[in-house]
Amino acid sequence: MVAGTADRHLGLCLRRARPPTGGPPDATPPALEFSEPAAGSVDVETDRLTFTFSEPVDEASLLNAFSITPELLGPIEVKSSGRTVTVRLPETLREETTYRVTLDTSLRDRRSVSLDAPITLAFATGSEIDTAKLAGHMVRATDGSPASGIDVLAYASPIPLLSPMGRFTEPRQDPMGDSCWIMCGPPLISSLGCRISTGTG
Repeated sequence: MVAGTADRHLGLCLRRARPPTGGPPDATPPALEFSEPAAGSVDVETDRLTFTFSEPVDEASLLNAFSITPELLGPIEVKSSGRTVTVRLPETLREETTYRVTLDTSLRDRRSVSLDAPITLAFATGSEIDTAKLAGHMVRATDGSPASGIDVLAYASPIPLLSPMGRFTEPRQDPMGDSCWIMCGPPLISSLGCRISTGTG
């Protein structure tokens, strides 16, 4: 009699059991917790970069999101283990060079939640980080007096559409090792290029 009652109670409990609902969907983007080399590192000698995130990320998305300047010849190799991703570089890093690594917002975790903002870090194979900043004063060509209300923009190549609005210099070698063109002229829409602050006087 007791055994039969226990069996009925057990059957009732099994019928009432429900699988867990799983909770709300994941909406938290992955975050970078550690990198090797770390941002701002100098005297770096390595053929690979390591990133540790707050959660596992999708390897294929990191492959698409990754970029490095100056560019390297050949494809990178990506391997992940848990929350850590290792990027093997296709060639030896240049001496005395500052590299900038970017992971754009196409990087996502394994639940397809993307970064909410790009991640950028710089390191150098030399003894200091090159900031790639330009500084100086704008003066009038006619008399050398201070000039104001002038925008200075940097481009990867001349843009003919803008030429009537200003004048491009000859290409200059910037500290990152890439050529760029500088244009001076009346104020322009800042999104057309990289605005460089200048002093007057």
